[in-house]
Formats: sequence, structure tokens, C-alpha cells
Amino acid sequence: MRRQSDTVRGAAKRSPLPRRVVLAKLPHGGMQVKQRVPLAGLPRLAQVLAEPGGELAVELKLQVAGAGGPRLQASLSASLALRCSRCLQTFHWPLALQLDLRLVADADEERRWLAQDEPYLAAAGVLDMPRLIEDEVLLALPSVAHCRRDECLRRWQGVSY
Repeated sequence: MRRQSDTVRGAAKRSPLPRRVVLAKLPHGGMQVKQRVPLAGLPRLAQVLAEPGGELAVELKLQVAGAGGPRLQASLSASLALRCSRCLQTFHWPLALQLDLRLVADADEERRWLAQDEPYLAAAGVLDMPRLIEDEVLLALPSVAHCRRDECLRRWQGVSY
């Protein structure tokens, strides 16, 4: 069943989150996607979650930026079930991630943009959208997850690492 919020705008067509986007074939007007992606459908992320249920809200805009090449602007949000490294209880961590990436097709182009922008290498000019989204969410996770429960905080106050 399709939700109203699951839309793609670009060349007057609607479809789900694209698996692969060939940068050279982006429509002149770009592409916009707004969709909810099941967390269980992102296998590497699902492995680190305490509970893989729930959804990731994805809003993205792919633009052809002239001489600068294509750009991806995205907003990713979810409530992720993580396990506290102190008390081992599950807690919900709010993810609110904004991306602004210059999409590049090869390592030379990546090096050229590295000093002034945040390039993302789309190997051979093909963007693997689920992988990019999953990579960015994994990078945004806390390196050591810990909850803010009063009981957990009291228990660990005064402990130095």
C-alpha cells in the first residue's frame, strides 16, 4: 500500500526510493524523494540496533548543479532503539541528520572537491542510494551509546573512564 508521503518528483513520475541512480541520466530538473524506509531493510544498521523495528524518514533532493556536478541534499530522521553500554537497557535515540554532498564519479574528482566540499564517491557514476543512506546513519550513531535514565545516571556518577 502506497502512502501519500512516499513520493518522488522528477520528470513527472512517482516511484519508491531508487536503488541505483545513474548520475549521467539524472533528469535536468533533478529528483526529489520523500519516503519512509523500514529499518529492517537496512541490514548493517539492523545489526547494531537493539530492536530493528521502525522506519527511517527520508527526504532527499538530487540536483544537477551545472559545472559543479550533481548534489544530494537529504534529511534523515528516526527514533533508533539502541542498547545502553552502561545499564544494557534499550533506549530510543533521536536521529536527525542533514546531508549536503557533492556526488563524484571517480577518485580524481573526489580529490579535487575534498578541500572545499563534502564529496561522495558514486563508483562508476552510479549512486547506490540505500547504501549511501545506511552509511550515513551508521556514521551518525554515537560511538558509545548511553541512556539518560535517572537510575542509570545515578549508578554511574563518579565513575571515571
